[in-house]
Amino acid sequence: MNSAIEMNREVATALAFGIRTDTLGFTRSFNAVDLRALSWLGAWIDWDLMRSFESPPRSQEVLSIFRQALTDARLENGLMLAPVAKMADRDALSQVADFLLPTEGVDIVITYGVRMSKVILSARSTNDSIHIGRILSNTFEEGRAGGHKALAGGQIPFEDIDCENGQDAMEKMASILKNAFGGEME
Repeated sequence: MNSAIEMNREVATALAFGIRTDTLGFTRSFNAVDLRALSWLGAWIDWDLMRSFESPPRSQEVLSIFRQALTDARLENGLMLAPVAKMADRDALSQVADFLLPTEGVDIVITYGVRMSKVILSARSTNDSIHIGRILSNTFEEGRAGGHKALAGGQIPFEDIDCENGQDAMEKMASILKNAFGGEME
């Protein structure tokens, strides 16, 4: 591997964590390049540091977000929408999406919440017939959303969805996502 950056344990661990995250621990699409890179990085990886990345402590605020998502999540035809009306930590959305994805009957999870006049999205999928990154990219123009086949996200300003407040934005987002990913929800 060639790079102008000198390899050390922190850089190697961060890169390895990125590979493991993008491939969901090698349970979603990966290739020989991913395996070669991880093998090469192996000599420098700090496994204690890796474990601290993989299992960060959860604050009470994050647990509150989990509680909201579990209470308000709706499932229809394999699509689970999990709105989080009061979002103190935007990174918790991806944690909630990862947690909900293995739920029975769920093919796609989209968690979303309002922060700084934007709707923040985190999406996950196990459905090989769709590319959630492309669907989100096509739904929200100007690079506001997108990602990979099975992992995506976005930040949609209120004005892009013709809303002026958080409550309206959350309701409008639910409608947009239902239409984009199919089906009516109860």
